[in-house]
Amino acid sequence: TAAPRELFRSKGGRSAASFAGVLAISLAASAGLAAEKGEQKEKDRPKEPDTEFTLVPVVGGDSDIGFGGGYIASLARVAPEFSPYVYRVESASTVTFRGDGEGSVELPYVDSYLLLDLPHVIYERLRIELRVSYTRESTLKYYGLGNASSIAGGRDPASDFFEHLRIHPTLRFRARYRLTDELILTWGASYTQNWIDIPE
Repeated sequence: TAAPRELFRSKGGRSAASFAGVLAISLAASAGLAAEKGEQKEKDRPKEPDTEFTLVPVVGGDSDIGFGGGYIASLARVAPEFSPYVYRVESASTVTFRGDGEGSVELPYVDSYLLLDLPHVIYERLRIELRVSYTRESTLKYYGLGNASSIAGGRDPASDFFEHLRIHPTLRFRARYRLTDELILTWGASYTQNWIDIPE
């Protein structure tokens, strides 16, 4: 009876040793990756305070909202002791144009926002984001409630009869407080004002 017990113990011992070996390798690999990321972050940090500006044009659209363009812009203040930056201001806007069939041009879609990001309100602890936006959509369509709704009177689904206008500016606040390196507390609030215009 002693032999089977010894075989069981030796197998268990090899299994435990193998698991411990894999765990040690995994931890070592994780530590290596963390160290590599840390070194990369140090390389990416600016050597002195600077202001960085980025501007990207945007073009696009479709048959529903027309065609147009806009931009995405970012202004950031960077410094060696602040990661990822001291502050950042971001803005984007899109406007589309479409003919109304009567020789005039309308603006079916307008969307703009402005974002202020302050990651070091309390250094490496409290981060605050403030975002204000404005959206105007004049070609939204409504056909009734639910998937079973139907179009009566033989009307064309693309008809302006089903369109309505919605304007909805939004103000958003978000804060993040770093309790520890692994635990972050997040809270915020958002308010949206809706104006809806339904043609008679």
